Amino acid sequence: MRASLRVLNLTSSLVLFATATCSLDGSLGPVRSIEFHSALARWDRQNVEDYDFDYLRSCFCENVEEVRVHVRNGVVADAIYTRDDSPVPPSVLATLPTIPELFEIVRDALEDADEVQVEYDPTYGHPTRVDIDWLKRAIDDEILYQVEDLTPLP
Repeated sequence: MRASLRVLNLTSSLVLFATATCSLDGSLGPVRSIEFHSALARWDRQNVEDYDFDYLRSCFCENVEEVRVHVRNGVVADAIYTRDDSPVPPSVLATLPTIPELFEIVRDALEDADEVQVEYDPTYGHPTRVDIDWLKRAIDDEILYQVEDLTPLP
């Protein structure tokens, strides 16, 4: 009886250890989960609702141009193309993320993509570069998000 209890305790410990090393939050790995949550907490501590940033989404898709995004009260208010300061049309404007929405993209990618590389801003915590390969064996599914020059407004 004692031997079976030891095996049961050992099995339970191994399952608990395997679960802890594979995931801290859903299917995110422990290191990525800690990095993600630390960066998100850093962003949340800023309590920024009004800010501007330069944004580029690079993929096998339309509208691959850098834009300056203006977020007011937590919502994308407008944006301009950085090449000539012309306004971004509503169809493109609707696709531009806020920083919290970019964090959601990162979370989804960390949970579902085959390969993800993320860099976070050391001051504000927001993702500055997100490189995603959703399916390693697929062609043309890679996407890159870049955020530069984030400027919180008073």
